[in-house]
Amino acid sequence: MVSATNKFGKIAGPGASATPATNSVTTDKILNGTIATADMAAKSVTAALLGSDVAGAGIGGGNGNPLTFDADGLTIDTVDVAADYFVIDDATDAVSDKVLVSGLVTAMAGTASSSGLSATSGVLKVAPADSGSLAVSTDYFAYVTGTGAYTRKDLVSDVVTAIADGTTLSAAAGVMSVKTSSLGITQMAVSDQASVMIFAHAHDFSSGAAATNTDLGTLGAKGTFIGGYAVLTEALAGGNSATQNISVGPSGGVNPYAVAITITQANTTIENRVGNTFGLYPNATYGANLTAGTHIYANTAIDSGSPARSAGKAYIVLFFQKVA
Repeated sequence: MVSATNKFGKIAGPGASATPATNSVTTDKILNGTIATADMAAKSVTAALLGSDVAGAGIGGGNGNPLTFDADGLTIDTVDVAADYFVIDDATDAVSDKVLVSGLVTAMAGTASSSGLSATSGVLKVAPADSGSLAVSTDYFAYVTGTGAYTRKDLVSDVVTAIADGTTLSAAAGVMSVKTSSLGITQMAVSDQASVMIFAHAHDFSSGAAATNTDLGTLGAKGTFIGGYAVLTEALAGGNSATQNISVGPSGGVNPYAVAITITQANTTIENRVGNTFGLYPNATYGANLTAGTHIYANTAIDSGSPARSAGKAYIVLFFQKVA
C-alpha cells in the first residue's frame, strides 16, 4: 500500500491521521490523475518547495530558489545566420516569438538605394547604389585611416586637392589641372628623348685684347652634352691670327665639352661668312654626366698680336640630355 503525508498527516493508507479538507488533493485524485486547479490551495507550491531537479538547461533556480532564465546554462554553438532562430519580445502584441537571424539582417539592411547595404541568407554587405554621376565638388567617399584604422568620410574635392602637388598640378572644386608654367627639366624623365636642356646665346668675340668667356647658362639637372651648332653673325676681322677657335665648356676653355670650331679669316666664301653654320659635336672625355648647376661657357682665346681682333660674333645653340 502507498501512503503520502502532508500537513494533515497521512491522507491514504493505514494509519491515516486526518481527513483532507474540501478542495484538497485527495488520494483518489492522486491515483487517477484528475487534480484540478480548484483543488490546489493558492500559493501552495512555493519556491521553497521546488526541488533541485526542476531546473534544466538554460533554467536557473530550484532547490528552494525561484526559477529564472539562465543563458550561461545553454550550450555554446556556432550560429547559422541563414537557418537559425532567436527569441524576441514582439512589441506589437507583447508575445515572445522566434525570428530567423537572416530576417533580422534583411530588416537591418533596409533599402539598398538609400542605405547602401544588402543582405543575402543572413550575410550583410555594402552595396552602394550607382548615382549615375559624381559631383566632385560636393560628394563624399568613405575610407579607412592608416592610423588607428578608423572609418571616415571626406569630400572628393579634398582628396583631389591633397593629391595635387601645388607646383605642377593645381586643384579647384575637385578638378585638377596642369600648371604648365611650372613644368621644367626637374619634372622630365631621365634619358628620355624629350628631356633635353637647350642653351642658346650670342657669343661676342670681337675684342681680341682679352680672352672672351660667354656664360651660356646653367644646367638645371645632371646632363650630358649631345651636340649643337654655332652660326656666324659677324665675320671675323682684324687681329694677328689667321684663325680663331670657339670652344664650349668650363670658363677659360680648359677641358671643353665640344670639339672646338675653327674660323679661317681669309676664307670669306665659307668659314668667315655671315650665316655660315658650324657643327658642335661632343668631346666624350669631358662632356658626359655634368652635375646640375654647372655653368656652360663659350670661349675664344686672346689674340695676342697687334692689331688685335676687332670683329666676330656667333650665335651658339647647345643640347644636353638629362641623365640619372
